[in-house]
Amino acid sequence: MDAALAERQAADAAAEAARAKARAARTAVERAQRQRTELVEEERRAWAALRAARDRFTAAGAPPVEGDDLARAWQALLDWARAHREELSGRVAELERAEQDLRASGGAARATLTELFDRHGIALPREAKPDVVLATHLAEARRDLDDLQARRSRSAALAQEVEQCREEERVARTLGNLLKSNGFEAWLCAEALDSLVTEASEILLQLSGGQYELHRAERNELVVIDHNDAGTRRPVSTLSGGETFQASLALALALSHQVVGLSGGKRDLNSMFLDEGFGTLDEATLDTVAATLERLAEETDRMVGIVTHVPALAERVPVQFAVTRDGASSRLRRVEV
Repeated sequence: MDAALAERQAADAAAEAARAKARAARTAVERAQRQRTELVEEERRAWAALRAARDRFTAAGAPPVEGDDLARAWQALLDWARAHREELSGRVAELERAEQDLRASGGAARATLTELFDRHGIALPREAKPDVVLATHLAEARRDLDDLQARRSRSAALAQEVEQCREEERVARTLGNLLKSNGFEAWLCAEALDSLVTEASEILLQLSGGQYELHRAERNELVVIDHNDAGTRRPVSTLSGGETFQASLALALALSHQVVGLSGGKRDLNSMFLDEGFGTLDEATLDTVAATLERLAEETDRMVGIVTHVPALAERVPVQFAVTRDGASSRLRRVEV
C-alpha cells in the first residue's frame, strides 16, 4: 500500500510537471506569436519607409522597389543613392564653376554698361546697379517708341484723309470746268468716243488676227497700234484698203451695240446693212469677217444684210437676193440656196 501511494504521488508530481511544461510552452508560443506579429508589422513599416524614401527621389531617377527581399531592396536604393550623390557632386562643382564664370561675366557687363552710361552722358545714381538703370531706360524708350508709332499711325490716317479730300477737290474742280459752257458736252462726247473705240478695238483685234488695236489720240484722232511692229502707233490713214475695211467694220459693229446700250434697252437695231468693201480682203480675213457677222446675227437675233460682188462671201449668206440690170432699170429676185 505504501508502494502504491508513493507511486501515486510520483504520478501526480509527473503530471504537475507536465502541466507546468505545457503552460510554459503555451506561454512561449504566445510570446513567439506576439513577436512574429511585431516583426511582421515592423517589416511592413520598413517596406513603407523604403517606398516613401524611394518616392522622394522618383524625379531624380530612383529605381523602382522590386522583389520581396527587404534587405536587398534597401541595399539597391542605397547603392543608387551613393552613385547619384557622386554624380551630383560632380554637377555641383560644375555649377559652381559656371556661377563663377557668370559672376565674372556680369561684372564685365556692368563695367561695360557703366562706361556706356558715361560715354552717353547718362547719370548713374550712387549705389545704383547699371543693369537696373538700363532696364529702366529701356522701358522708357519702349514707351516713347510706342507713342511715336501711335503718332505715326495717326499721321498716316490724317494724310490719307487729306489725300481723299484733295481727290474730292480735284473731282469737284473737274466737274466745275466741265459744266462751264460747252465743256460738259465735249467731255460727254469724249467719254462716248472712248467707250466706242474700246469696244471697236476688241473687235478689230479679233478681225485682224491679233495685229491691230484702235486708240483715241489727242484731238479725238484715231490711231492704230500695230502689234506686229513692236506696238507702233500710226494714223489709221496708213492702213491698206482691207485693213481700213476691218477698222470700219469694227467701229460699225461697236456703234450698233453702243446705240442699243445708250437707249437703255428701249431701242433696238433689228437690221444692219454693209455695202461692199469685201473685195479688198484676203481669203483668211474674209473668212474671219464672215464668221464675225454670222455670230453677230446669231447672238443678237439681228438681220445682217450684205451688199457684195464677192462670190465666196455670198455663198455663206443663207438668204440671197440677186440684182440684175435690165436696160435702164434693175431687177431684184430671190436666189434659192
